[in-house]
Amino acid sequence: LYIVHHHHWLEYLEKDIPRIFSAIWLYVILKLLWVAGFLVLGYGLGRLVLDLCRISDELDTLEDDFTFSVATGWGLIGLGSFLLGSMGFLKPALHITLAVLLLAASHRQIISFAGRLKSSWTDIEFSRIELFLLLVISTIAIWGIPPSLVPEWGFDSLNSHLPEAAAYLREGVISFHPEINFNNFPQ
Repeated sequence: LYIVHHHHWLEYLEKDIPRIFSAIWLYVILKLLWVAGFLVLGYGLGRLVLDLCRISDELDTLEDDFTFSVATGWGLIGLGSFLLGSMGFLKPALHITLAVLLLAASHRQIISFAGRLKSSWTDIEFSRIELFLLLVISTIAIWGIPPSLVPEWGFDSLNSHLPEAAAYLREGVISFHPEINFNNFPQ
């Protein structure tokens, strides 16, 4: 951070602007890749489980397939991470390895969905009201993207959510931390 009361702060800032922008762009690209990867992993795992349970036959539309598969996959990822973390296996390398293995196990479901998604784009016809609603939703989504891509800086994130997660990762286990009182509700 720059110390504004220093009399040469603007010179330092001007000199470091290219590094600052390149770091921000790298952060944005990595965050977008993380979200896309988590979405694909969630769909693949969820669809694999729905196929094994023979529930996927009931999903008639592409939207139902995507929604229920991602929700199922993310729920299983959350439960699995919690169980592994509670047992002391909260290691990033282990979770990345499991994610790669799960992607490999569900690659047929992911490729099948990509093919169905590609073929569905040729059959789309919009009415005027649907185009208007699509424009409004797209505008709201684009307006909300920049704030979601910047690093966390709010009081709640910096004082409760991030310190607890950092402590879990540092220790490799999900455990109680009385020194981080904001995360120990109710008090």
